[in-house]
Amino acid sequence: MISLGLTSVTFRKLSVEEIINLAKNTGIYNIEWGGDVHVKNEDDASYIYELCIKNNIKCCSFGSYYKAGTYNGEYMDEFIKILNISLKLHCDTIRIWAYDKSSFDIKKDSYEYNTIIEEIRKIADYADSYKMSISFEHHQRTLTDDTDNALMFIKDIGRKNVHMYWQAQVSLSFEENIQTLNRFKPYLKNLHISNQVQNGYLLLYDMKEQLEQYLDIVKNHEIIALIEFVKDNKIESYIEDVDVLKKILANKNG
Repeated sequence: MISLGLTSVTFRKLSVEEIINLAKNTGIYNIEWGGDVHVKNEDDASYIYELCIKNNIKCCSFGSYYKAGTYNGEYMDEFIKILNISLKLHCDTIRIWAYDKSSFDIKKDSYEYNTIIEEIRKIADYADSYKMSISFEHHQRTLTDDTDNALMFIKDIGRKNVHMYWQAQVSLSFEENIQTLNRFKPYLKNLHISNQVQNGYLLLYDMKEQLEQYLDIVKNHEIIALIEFVKDNKIESYIEDVDVLKKILANKNG
């Protein structure tokens, strides 16, 4: 079954309370909290969790800005901070970044690549001891920016609690995005949903037919479709997007 959710980074200028009220008033009961603005420490996380519980909202994931491969051997200390925040949120996955280079800029048999693989294995094992998973975005300028390379990366890590998010890529055709989503299915955790174009974002209504096909691929998965960024950063755009998604999922989940 596909559930709906909202990423807090969609509205960085809104307060935690405003985001929770917005989600509740639009029938959204999953929030991925971002570590850049809204959840900077354990106290923030505890406060947000209690507020979400009162409003019947799940903190489904922590959108951290942990960048694997960038901590010069001090990664475990940094990851423990991220994990502790996630535990206070009571989420089940931590979204992290797969390095700060494109997968095309690093050789797969290099010391650099193997060092990152080893780091992720260690933090994944540590996360697993707390029944937590980690997830990568399908994001530009990371080691998961290309479909083939992302799948190789996940397989090389070889941990069951390491997953992928999927989002439609502007640089890919609709057919290529469909292919990627199908190939990611064995490792898929959640979806980031937005209608991104080269110079910004459009309403989801403008890609309704494509969105229906994307969601059809994962309709039998327990997965959350998280709205991430909306046209002109407007609440009105978000409300329209939620309406479109609800109408689509009424058929998919039925």
